[in-house]
Amino acid sequence: MARQQFCQDCSQKETCQTIYEKLGKRPGPSVVLEVLFAFVAPVVVFIAFLTAFENIVGRTPDGDAWASVPGFLTALAGTFAFALIARAARRKLVAKKG
Repeated sequence: MARQQFCQDCSQKETCQTIYEKLGKRPGPSVVLEVLFAFVAPVVVFIAFLTAFENIVGRTPDGDAWASVPGFLTALAGTFAFALIARAARRKLVAKKG
């Protein structure tokens, strides 16, 4: 409601509306795959590394509270490596296209 009032009092509301209409109708490539790769893939990679580490190393029988820290750090490092490799691959693909 406050936003509508703000737009009503604006002296450039017609040009602003026209610009947003033009931007909304502008054709362009879909970014759905890029968004999924940028936001969902790192989470999936982190969970996969964490699960793999826990399955390989196993849990300590005494139930130590710090037992999951190495798994977390390994998963974090693996996710960081994945992000660096993905970024380098994307740069290479963009350079090849353009």
